[in-house]
Amino acid sequence: MNSIAEINPSIAESVEQAEAIRTSMQMKLDEMRRAYHKAPYPSCDERKHDLKQLKRLIGENTEAISKAISQDYGHRSEHETMFAEFIGTGGSIDDIVKNLRK
Repeated sequence: MNSIAEINPSIAESVEQAEAIRTSMQMKLDEMRRAYHKAPYPSCDERKHDLKQLKRLIGENTEAISKAISQDYGHRSEHETMFAEFIGTGGSIDDIVKNLRK
């Protein structure tokens, strides 16, 4: 498996730092997997709560997300990102929450 430093050197300054990032990400993934296996089928109310929380977190982090996308795309327009990523996502979440019981 390639290290993060080999895949994208701008993410990690050294192989050691890349390995620390990989280990941290693997631990988080394992934690998420255990949580899923504990309760693989959340209730409708839990799903609504999670979706509303997702929408709130996206809204609170729009600037950081937009900046990361711009770097990934090579300076993508902030306005393009707003239309392509955030407006559609927020509307989709609202629609899903509204129609979740169906």
